[in-house]
Amino acid sequence: MATTGPTIPSAPSQHGQHHYPVQREISGAYSMMSPAPAPQMMSPTKDNIVNICRFGQEIVHDILSRAQDVFNLLQSRNMQLPNNVTFHGNQYTERKGKLGEQLQQIGMNFKRLRHCYSKVNETCDQIEMPSEQELIPYVGKEVERSQNYSDVYHYVVDQHRDMVEQVRLKNQQLKEVIDSMRSIIWEINTMITMRKT
Repeated sequence: MATTGPTIPSAPSQHGQHHYPVQREISGAYSMMSPAPAPQMMSPTKDNIVNICRFGQEIVHDILSRAQDVFNLLQSRNMQLPNNVTFHGNQYTERKGKLGEQLQQIGMNFKRLRHCYSKVNETCDQIEMPSEQELIPYVGKEVERSQNYSDVYHYVVDQHRDMVEQVRLKNQQLKEVIDSMRSIIWEINTMITMRKT
């Protein structure tokens, strides 16, 4: 959404002047209230619950930022009525246009959010969830910890076991080499000592 407001066709027709000063004045007055650009929304490519929930979260953030912009537009900032103050009708027309646009976008975002909600509910209904009685642990009852692992998991576990076995064998070989070197050094020291005596 642009920070400068749309051009107002009724303003330049009075004296044939350009509308640039009015537009600059409006954009300066509402530079603080201009809505922040909407976050880049990702469209869910797959019917994946995680993608849909993330998309819904982005919609909620967008709704909140637009609602904040609506409240900023509704604030009575610089609204001083006729006590020796000139009335700028163009500013309020501009504010009304921005307000209508924000409310329209919020309505569209709520429709999208409703669609995401129904899609997640529909997907979750197809998943078989255990009953509440099965989820509550009871005293004296063994909790089943069996999980169905994939073939990749079993393959990785086998690889890990093989690597651990190889490391253990290498350590054993290194220990034997170190022991043999220690015994050789011991014998050399013994021979040197015998020669000196």
